[in-house]
Amino acid sequence: STMLGVVAGMFGSLFDPRLVVVSGAISEGAAEVVAAARLALPGELDLPAPELVASNLGGDVVCIGAIAAALEVARSGVLDLAEGLRRAG
Repeated sequence: STMLGVVAGMFGSLFDPRLVVVSGAISEGAAEVVAAARLALPGELDLPAPELVASNLGGDVVCIGAIAAALEVARSGVLDLAEGLRRAG
């Protein structure tokens, strides 16, 4: 839990976010860990501490997001591929 506070503090120092969300499979049982990390967070930062929360989207959210991002990239590049084939042929 202190390590989560240290890591969130590091991200807070680098990016100055307003919110840090713990997501994926670990978020489902992380309420106590997140609460303890919230207490450790202000000592890790020179900036105002971001809000630290656990996601309620479920354990598969990271995989679903990765697949959605990959599909978006693949779909956006389809026309580029078709254009390249037309020029080559």
